[in-house]
Amino acid sequence: MIFAKLRPMPSLAKEISWCARTWSNNSEYVAEISSERDALVAFGETTEACWLIAGRVFCLQSGNLASPATVAELVRTVPQNVSRQFWGPYFIIVYDKLQDSFVVLADPCGQHPVFYRLADDGSLHVGNRIEDFAQLGGACREPDYSFLHQFLAHGYGESTGTGWRGISRLPPGQALRWKRGATPELCRAWSPWPQRRHSDQPDFVDLLTMVHRSIMRGRDAITLELSGGLDSTALAVALQRAKLNTRTLAITHFDPRERLPTKVAIARHVARHCGMNHKAYPLLAKLPFTSVDAIPAVAQPATKLCFLARDQDMEKAGIPVERGALLNGHGGDSLYLAPPPFCVVVDAAASLHLARAVSALSDLAIHYRLPLYSVLKSAFGGAFDHLGGSHAQQAQTVIQQAPRERPATLYDDVLRGARLRLRPARRYQIAALGAVLDDALVQPYPKEGRPVMPFLAQPIVEHAMQMNLEEAFSADHNRLIVRKAVYRASGLGTLWRTDKGDIMHSALQGIKVNNAHVLETCLEGWAASAGLLDIVSLRKLIKRAALGYPAGLMEITRIYAVEMFVYGLRRNV
Repeated sequence: MIFAKLRPMPSLAKEISWCARTWSNNSEYVAEISSERDALVAFGETTEACWLIAGRVFCLQSGNLASPATVAELVRTVPQNVSRQFWGPYFIIVYDKLQDSFVVLADPCGQHPVFYRLADDGSLHVGNRIEDFAQLGGACREPDYSFLHQFLAHGYGESTGTGWRGISRLPPGQALRWKRGATPELCRAWSPWPQRRHSDQPDFVDLLTMVHRSIMRGRDAITLELSGGLDSTALAVALQRAKLNTRTLAITHFDPRERLPTKVAIARHVARHCGMNHKAYPLLAKLPFTSVDAIPAVAQPATKLCFLARDQDMEKAGIPVERGALLNGHGGDSLYLAPPPFCVVVDAAASLHLARAVSALSDLAIHYRLPLYSVLKSAFGGAFDHLGGSHAQQAQTVIQQAPRERPATLYDDVLRGARLRLRPARRYQIAALGAVLDDALVQPYPKEGRPVMPFLAQPIVEHAMQMNLEEAFSADHNRLIVRKAVYRASGLGTLWRTDKGDIMHSALQGIKVNNAHVLETCLEGWAASAGLLDIVSLRKLIKRAALGYPAGLMEITRIYAVEMFVYGLRRNV
């Protein structure tokens, strides 16, 4: 935990096991910072600045730990250059004594979330756990009506917003500058679409191995969620190459209703090949939408809040191990285009790769089992999609007075760039990255800390953003660049699994089994009392979902997630 009050103030009144530090300038106190005693935080001070670095910062090329003083000086002078030399899950605050101003910087890929609030007394509160704003900063635990209305209608809210009234999120890839007495200003410090592209792409597995060596340094135990699919297999192979396999336990969640648990057999084979211990656990011992007693306080609603009963059941099973790290392959599909968008044909043509543009039409037709004219129509239709709107799904009329204007996404400013106008597939990939980072903000499981998601490490994200998208698939396979690299490095005879889990069926089954709980939660909760729902239409949607009809499942999921969020927000109030 890191929580900072930026301006002169008395000491924190509450005596708890946190250490507090103060920063001063010319004998005037300018900040007070509290952190847990075992938190991974480095403090420093020079004649020009005071700084703290939470998390870890690595050199971009080697993966070695960076000098905190060097990083802090770069944040103070040119924060845009930090991501050009360093990467990692970090959160940095620097006070510039000469300018009497602060700079706050979070890692570009959102793996060390940062929130802030301008308090009534003029101080700026900054922290990495949103619940600390109520405990230490005096913020009210009240829902943000506008943000939650946007989420119900579009599936997401403003990129700088949270579901807590008066508390903002520092979006990944942006820096916050604040001078005492002024309004905080945001500026972009990292972009997923680089101005210059590297002439030679590093091997994917070599890059992933470097990422593992860096972020797993000092970890006593590792738990890998191994499904046997391409992304988790890539993580297993990289862990083996980094010589971390002997301290890794691979776990596979399976559906106990399957007659032939091929998923478990494939995952067990991968684990054995990579020299890891392996265990299997039933995935759906607790169905979605099952009632729970303990609801966590999180930054915003998320689909994960419909699966809290499953998460708590996994906690009881002892996953992950204590003092360990939980790894998963979240983000791999979106980054490496699985499934590939039709409009990649336009990107190939815009890059003057005309032969590949023609062959891509044929590959997509085979891949999706569609006639060529349908693929061509979809390809050019995707070229005219609203920038960044690919991942917004408008809710049905069950949401009352839904906002017509979609909220600003994480990369709206990037997507408006002239160089991206003729590259709809690249726009799609960037928008998908923004959606993944937004979804990754909320992590209820494991309870004591965030899982590690190596695919969302900056070096991997930049690798995906620099690849030629028309080379990412063939008629038979997606994520071709990853697939080839893992195949060459692993020694596995093949990479078998191509199927995906059936979340929709599980969700519908959960609504059926927990129908009374879902009805009460959705029809009598905060959103209904705020006048945001058409109760009659919603009741019909829930009834149909209980009968197995998926139409309306998206709306039910969003409403239920909002209610779980509000319950967690208002706990202990």
